[in-house]
Amino acid sequence: MNVSQRCCKSALRNSVLSCWSTNASARAFSLSAFRQKTGSLPVFQESTSPELSAVLATLNSKILLPAHLNSDQQQLIYRKKNASRLENEPIYVQIGDVEMPLEHIDRIKDVPSRWTVLKQAIELSKDQKDWENVVRMLEGFHLAGIHFKTRHLLKFIRRASEAGMQHIVLRALQQVKTTGLSLKSPEVLEAVLIGIHNMASRSGWEAGSTKKALAFAEQVMELMEKPEHLGTGFAKFGDPRTSPLVIAVPLELAAVRAAKHLDGKDKDGKVKMYAVRLMASFKQDNFLKTSLPRLFSADLKISEDMSFKSKRARSSDYNSLKHKIPAWIPVWYGLRIASLEVLGEDMPMPKDAQSVIALVDGRLTAAVDTIRKEAPRSVNVEELPCIKSLKECGR
Repeated sequence: MNVSQRCCKSALRNSVLSCWSTNASARAFSLSAFRQKTGSLPVFQESTSPELSAVLATLNSKILLPAHLNSDQQQLIYRKKNASRLENEPIYVQIGDVEMPLEHIDRIKDVPSRWTVLKQAIELSKDQKDWENVVRMLEGFHLAGIHFKTRHLLKFIRRASEAGMQHIVLRALQQVKTTGLSLKSPEVLEAVLIGIHNMASRSGWEAGSTKKALAFAEQVMELMEKPEHLGTGFAKFGDPRTSPLVIAVPLELAAVRAAKHLDGKDKDGKVKMYAVRLMASFKQDNFLKTSLPRLFSADLKISEDMSFKSKRARSSDYNSLKHKIPAWIPVWYGLRIASLEVLGEDMPMPKDAQSVIALVDGRLTAAVDTIRKEAPRSVNVEELPCIKSLKECGR
């Protein structure tokens, strides 16, 4: 290790920036004490493409490394007058297990947006190691104090789920303290559960996939009880842990598994357990008589009213329904399979269950009709995820 490397590492350890010059009479860059930021840079596995490797390298060198430097060190890399000296007299820093040279960075030309880097990594990921690197990216951002908007995190969840990497999403949730990915966000929770439902349905409800999806759904239920997610004691009104949309997913998976792969028998009692919880959730705050009858009401209009709506309003209805339908499919399908094919007379609150099935079925039909009417001509409606999900459930 050369002298300049040793000097910089010592500076980092002792919270004092050493003199940056071989000329003893030259003024030191900084002799003032400072507090070194704590944290580490992610160590990435070998990726599947040079393009993805370049994205990961850019993340560490242009975004995360500067975020871990103190203000004096940031001035060193951002000031153009230091560029040639950094090139001729390289200084290395070690943050965590990663050692990197300090290089001049033009904040306008050299630094890509954080979202662009994450999006590129998501789009370039092909195998499990690539997706594990995306989780390490999330850790790197979070430890550097960089936070993303919910819609950006949703892209990670949806793309990973589409790639069959639901277990990677769960890993990110399990490591919430370092990734920042929390089920406290209703949108995140919904996207995770839809991804788990799709894992089973898109396999044709194959035995192994359905069993694994049920295990994943139950892991989500357990994670919600942790303080980093939703666990704050007893669930109060509005708590996602008591939402029908949440409870319906493990019910659906348990019911389908029993109906298709366990000879229609509720051998482990999970179908009855989740059915009881789901029907109880409908009783909360008079949900059956108030909230449920208004399902999709903001987006569904009688056909003759459509002509009075602006093109923008109709587009808003169409896009809203595309995202709402998948969340309600497990309620409809889970109750139907549980009551008709597994539990029969043992179904809790059977009359209310049939009412829910009929009401949701009618609203799903109306929603699909609206989507067919309002979809742009360029869209193949039959290939929309919401339509495909309904077909996978035999509708």
